[in-house]
Order: sequence, then C-alpha cells, then structure tokens
Amino acid sequence: MMPRKFTPKLCACGCNEMTKGGEFLPGHDVRLLGAIVRRVGGVAKLRVIVEIAINDVIVVNQITNGD
Repeated sequence: MMPRKFTPKLCACGCNEMTKGGEFLPGHDVRLLGAIVRRVGGVAKLRVIVEIAINDVIVVNQITNGD
C-alpha cells in the first residue's frame, strides 16, 4: 500500500500558514470558532445568527438519566 500524498493548502482560519492537507492546522479550528463567538457576542447570539442563515432551528439532543 502506498502512503497517501497530502496537498498542502492554506489554513481555513485565516492565519496564512499551510496545512499538510487538512482544512486547519491543529487547534486552529478552535481558535477560529472562539474568534467568531467573541465577535458576535457569545454562543447564544451565534446560534441565532446561524438559525436565521439556515432558516432552521438548531436542536440540541438532551441527555436523560434513563427515567
């Protein structure tokens, strides 16, 4: 089996660094998400923005204790 060849590309976070083929450098997805959350004013506000953009409600599955 031949090793996979990776095509370097720019990190999607906007840092202008090259990945080894993935969308983000390690940890940069979290850095981008944090920057977005801070910019819009919190996770709840981000949820509203996304729900408006996709014209749908985001449902979080609730964890039950077996009752």
